[in-house]
Amino acid sequence: MNMTSYTDLGISYENSNARLYYRYDEDAENIELVKVWTRTPDIDDTLIRELWSHELRYLNKLKLINGAQDFLLLSKESRFDDYAYAIVFDLNEGHQILSQYLETDNDKYAYLDKNKLKFPIYRASLWKNILRLARGLNILHNQGLLHSNICSRNILLKDTNTDENFVLTGFEYCLSLNDLTNPLSSISGQASKSSYLQDWVQIAALCNIFLDYRSKNIELMPSEFTFLKELLDDSISNKTRAKAINGDYIINKIENIINDVKGLADKESGKEYIVFFNNHFLNLRLIKQIKALANAANNDNYLLEEALDFINDDLSGENITLIYAKDNKDEDKYFIKGKRYIYEVIKYREPTSFSITTSIESWSRATCFNITESLPHWAKFSKKSIDCQISVRLITPSKVSQKYAKPSTNTRYEDWSQFDQLKQENSLDPTVKEFLQSLAMCHAIEVAEYRRNIFKVVADVKTDSIVIKLEKNIDILNLSKLLGINGSILDLFNNKLSDGENNKWILSRRELEKSSEFKTWDNITSMHFNDEDIRLELIYDKKIGNQFYFHVSNSPDLLRFVQYFNNHPLYLTPISQAGSSALLHRKNKAYIALINNSYLIKSLVSPDENITKIPYKHSYTSSYGEMDASKQKVYTDILQTYPNYVVQGPPGVGKTFLVTALIEQIFKDEPNSKIVLTAQSHATVQVLYDALMGGDINLSKNIISIDDFKNESIFDDDTSKIEKHTQKYVEDLKSSLLWKRAYIEYPSLKNDMDQFIQSTEKRKPFYKQIISSANILFTTSNSGIIEELIKNNIQFDWTIMEESGKASGNELISPLLLSHRRLMIGDHKQLPPFSEKVVNSILERDSIDYSLLIDGISNGSFKTNLTKISGLDELSELMQSDELDNDTIKQLNQTIKRIFTNAKTHFSLFKHLVETSERLNINNSSSMGDLLKIQYRMHPNISKLISSLFYKDQLINHKETENKYLDITTKPFIFSTNDHFPNINSDKGIVWLGIQDSNKYNFLPQEKDYTNEFEAQIIIKSLELIQSKSQLNTKNNKPIKLMVLSPYKKQVDMLNSLFLTHKTVEKIQQKGFCIAQGDNLCKTVDSFQGGEADLIILSLVRHNTHTPIRKALGFLLDARRMNVMLSRAKYQMIIVGSLDMLAWWSNDSRAKDSENFLVKMTDMLIPNSIQAKELEICHYIPIAY
Repeated sequence: MNMTSYTDLGISYENSNARLYYRYDEDAENIELVKVWTRTPDIDDTLIRELWSHELRYLNKLKLINGAQDFLLLSKESRFDDYAYAIVFDLNEGHQILSQYLETDNDKYAYLDKNKLKFPIYRASLWKNILRLARGLNILHNQGLLHSNICSRNILLKDTNTDENFVLTGFEYCLSLNDLTNPLSSISGQASKSSYLQDWVQIAALCNIFLDYRSKNIELMPSEFTFLKELLDDSISNKTRAKAINGDYIINKIENIINDVKGLADKESGKEYIVFFNNHFLNLRLIKQIKALANAANNDNYLLEEALDFINDDLSGENITLIYAKDNKDEDKYFIKGKRYIYEVIKYREPTSFSITTSIESWSRATCFNITESLPHWAKFSKKSIDCQISVRLITPSKVSQKYAKPSTNTRYEDWSQFDQLKQENSLDPTVKEFLQSLAMCHAIEVAEYRRNIFKVVADVKTDSIVIKLEKNIDILNLSKLLGINGSILDLFNNKLSDGENNKWILSRRELEKSSEFKTWDNITSMHFNDEDIRLELIYDKKIGNQFYFHVSNSPDLLRFVQYFNNHPLYLTPISQAGSSALLHRKNKAYIALINNSYLIKSLVSPDENITKIPYKHSYTSSYGEMDASKQKVYTDILQTYPNYVVQGPPGVGKTFLVTALIEQIFKDEPNSKIVLTAQSHATVQVLYDALMGGDINLSKNIISIDDFKNESIFDDDTSKIEKHTQKYVEDLKSSLLWKRAYIEYPSLKNDMDQFIQSTEKRKPFYKQIISSANILFTTSNSGIIEELIKNNIQFDWTIMEESGKASGNELISPLLLSHRRLMIGDHKQLPPFSEKVVNSILERDSIDYSLLIDGISNGSFKTNLTKISGLDELSELMQSDELDNDTIKQLNQTIKRIFTNAKTHFSLFKHLVETSERLNINNSSSMGDLLKIQYRMHPNISKLISSLFYKDQLINHKETENKYLDITTKPFIFSTNDHFPNINSDKGIVWLGIQDSNKYNFLPQEKDYTNEFEAQIIIKSLELIQSKSQLNTKNNKPIKLMVLSPYKKQVDMLNSLFLTHKTVEKIQQKGFCIAQGDNLCKTVDSFQGGEADLIILSLVRHNTHTPIRKALGFLLDARRMNVMLSRAKYQMIIVGSLDMLAWWSNDSRAKDSENFLVKMTDMLIPNSIQAKELEICHYIPIAY
């Protein structure tokens, strides 16, 4: 590291060999603050590296905390070479370390001048900065971290146009309360004297350098004196000082001090802001404009004084908005927004003392020269604004108005420098802004999907039923049209009823806003009863004409509800919407936390520009030696890549083993690590939980694990969660010697201890402590507990996400927010995010009702400030304007198109990250992801099909697994053959029981409404022929896993019904087979991703003469779902369907150069093709059953 361009600040750190330097980065044209640990050649510098990585670890962790970057100096990047380790911080010109500032005669910051602190106005500024330190320290404490060294050399003075400048830095000896055994603690010499209280004492001591409360040289207010005395006077009782452990208590005390001191300052001198109206403007334009705005155009007697009164009234009060924008010529424009009107202003031109012809522009006053009812369109497109609570005073030349000529006496006038702050204020980084716009757009589509399922109705309450009639609802019709769903309200409601999953509904007087409202609330005798809150759970019975009959689930006396429901507008909502409501609200809260987290956003949008590689120096666990070469490479890459890594895991490559080995390694390296382990489905989290907690790997008994995925319900309240997660630890506490002694020796504590045991409410703080202390948290990706962790800013070291390919970018945000190291595992070539089809169909259209879409998240129960911050609200407002010029319209359309393109990319975020890593790997560049290539699950015939169709022939068979499947003697089942299945007992991995194509032969289509009974009978017959070799060889008595899959739920339901009639499950179980997953032998393809079975039988269903191709084949053209369906089998896959029909459409597609996936698949499967040897074809001739 070439140090010649570095300026030594003369600040060193004890016991660490670290020094601070300034460096001007010519490429970026900015100044860097660099903390450097110098390395000495040929000397073991493990300790130095640990100190560097220790501080870096915490800085990376703190980057993710909402608001941390406002109060803490966080790192830009890290560097190391043979000469030094370094952490780089971004600075602006003028930033300075506080200790250096105090050693100079600089008077830039008046509140740091002890001589001026006798004035309350300057003390208020000092306390504002102490508050900044307190908020930064509270962020550390909430993460279980102690700073341990708060002093002037660890505080940066940030050069701003405000008096709030302190930023806390110096995290080299930051201590974790979860890891006080860390050897760095003893090296720093801080461990023995560090505590929450000691950190607050250090902040008070820093403040006292300036105020010196003991000397009484400054007349402090009582709140100031008490605060410093309680923290710094050793004679104060421990009980009083113990309150300082609570950061919120300290912050509240400082806020009260600021209010007291500011109040005193305001008493001594009032404050007003001046708006100046010059003579020229008033005479020529003002009266005309004001008369028009005040509807006094025809009033010839309207006086100037009245015009000024009109303005004064509009600007009176304390809620004023300041606006900065650039016009079409890229010139700066400034506006003040009053109650009703907009005032365009410029800086005041103040004559100089040495010349009456020259002037100086300043914001001592704001000079108004134009008044309008609304902002110009270009200003709406580019504005930045701030809401202020200020008092405005009008000033005019005396010859214009005596009433408004003279300032108030004893009033201190503030300048309008906030305009400059707005101008200089960093706008959202374009990368960050576009990502937030993408999220908001996708979220708006999901909210629209939710809202279209809320029906306005009228009800007629009968004795034993409630009769519902639908009301016309333009909002639902427009939303449905937006989502590509056409039809009347009646059609939409009938479709919802026919879904099968929407039998239960909630009838309410108002739209349901929270998931907790999806429950009956009918206690009309309660003193808290509000008729607007009444809700009943209805169950659908029947339809007569256009009326729908429901009964109430708990059968109350319905007639008592007549007055609340009859003749009132009502809402009917499927109970199945409760889950969607909860998830949408959770996402809203995650977006709030994301807004200020530019580090995370940039690492996702531009991962190739945000990769850090730190060589991994620890020894591997024994699991590393059990890995294949592909896993070893990925494993090493994960451990040395920051902050994100993505693993594409095709079927059967051993992703679970990789995760368990990695977690074992993490805890070996850092025993007190904290890991969040998530997946989209409960089943996948269960697999991970069983693998980790089942004793297969070596984990310490002291690890705190929380499982929050079993039987999780959106209706779970805090009580049930607290009970679940605290009970074990409460029992341990009760049986401890400490508890028993305290119960006997301290009678005054008995009541509190009893309440703690008996009352769940009393355990809330204990519950929060357990969650924040957890070493491993198992949960689903958007669970309530993740929402709680985000809300409380509780951070982990790692987030490991399985099934990331099934999650949308919006769904991944919540778990990503929890850690500074993130591993995403999944496969974007299997099942996509749930709403991807709907989202993409909207984003790919040439035009949509943009304003209707955005309105759903700008207003109502799903309102989010994401639309305002990202600028979508302003775009929506502009879209509705009829007064746009052509250039603005063109710019607007380009912006919308870019937002839609980005939204599509970021909705499929995992795919974006994987494709970026693929590109980097191809170019031999530093990458943040890779593909696991060696598969262990499938027969070589099956894996060859999967590899060729979906993975560019990159999959490799594990040699031992390949040999096992090719050895026919290892196959655990056989079939009894007959004339109808001559080749079913094949040694091939794929057997196709083909049905003749209706388009080719004189054979009627067998498909009816997404069912195919003919295929079902073939499957039942084949299962009657199957035998387990354990029947022939008693040594092999392990149950053989079997599963039947179909793309269509109706076919699945029919097959399970026929299996029940034929007692199929009982018969196969008697033969030594078992169902691979769950209770039903047949499942949909989507529900079986991640599952596997020794034998898979597929029912394709499609057998028709429909056109075009998508109507004929449907699901079978979805490459990702076909990938899942074709990759579940281990020994053998039997496909029941019409191969001839697929071949016919394949030839048609080949001629049209479309549907390449279908062409490639049929080329591999059709007899006489080059690779036909992989497949056993058994054309099935129709027979009568």
